[in-house]
Amino acid sequence: MKLDRRRVLASLALAPALNLLAACSRQESERVLLLLKTLDNPFFRDIDAGFRSKWSSMMALDVRAGKNEADVPGQRVILESYLRANVRGRNKPILRGLVLTPSDSGDGLVPLLAEFRRAGIPLVLVDTAISPEALKAAGTDYNVLLASDNLLGGRLAAKLVLDAMAGKKQANVLILNGVPESDTAKQRREGFLGVVQGSGFDLRERTGNWRRSEARTIVESFRIAGQIPDAIFAANDEMAIGAIEALRQSKAALPYIVGFDATDEARLLVKQEILNATIAQSPKHMGERAAEVLADLVAGKASYVMRAEPVAVEVVTKANA
Repeated sequence: MKLDRRRVLASLALAPALNLLAACSRQESERVLLLLKTLDNPFFRDIDAGFRSKWSSMMALDVRAGKNEADVPGQRVILESYLRANVRGRNKPILRGLVLTPSDSGDGLVPLLAEFRRAGIPLVLVDTAISPEALKAAGTDYNVLLASDNLLGGRLAAKLVLDAMAGKKQANVLILNGVPESDTAKQRREGFLGVVQGSGFDLRERTGNWRRSEARTIVESFRIAGQIPDAIFAANDEMAIGAIEALRQSKAALPYIVGFDATDEARLLVKQEILNATIAQSPKHMGERAAEVLADLVAGKASYVMRAEPVAVEVVTKANA
């Protein structure tokens, strides 16, 4: 009995050390990082779901995200922590790949990304591009960009608004833009404006930063001022829904509203004829394709550099919602 008791006590004494070793072993395992702008937007949750559905179990997958779409500092902190824990001071990094939806299309993340690339770590960008000039200035690159044709999406949205406002003189049109630094936001705005220029619309622009709450506040201010637009182009569905919420709470008549992303919630509102249309992306497909591309890069089956893979967009109305 005494011998058994000593063995038990010895085992208990060793348990913390064994647990620590197991934790270290898990931490040291090869892994890849999927870093999203945020997880409070269904669009990015769909990218996450698509990636997980295709990623093999050959190595661990870490999914991290900023607080919101504009959280560049948050993404910097995450990237820095992964460099420190998984890359720096190692002969061979245990981080084997990085998939990123950048919160900044300029140089805000570039110095950190350059360090990953110098360590030979594959980089796949999803949804949002990073300025080629900023990358070139830092002497770095990425492997593949998977992004929707946002210029075309903006043009399609503009055509819908033009058709809806046909015959209406001096239509007031509000554009709810995304994060100004985002290449995605810039392209959607550029595509929309390129079509409506010369239309005679009274155009107003506000930045909703992709956020439902910010769009709600913006449109509420227009309602209070008695300046409800005739049409709204929201550069994503979250802002389109925020605009709808601002007007429905007051029982004000809804203008013609076009969103962008075709999230499940937006599609339901289109079916109910509350949201007039949305531009469909394929975030789940983007995630799936990102997993496939990264797997090939990690395995050495591909060696893409600055390759762009456009993802098709289409109009969603009640007829096809």
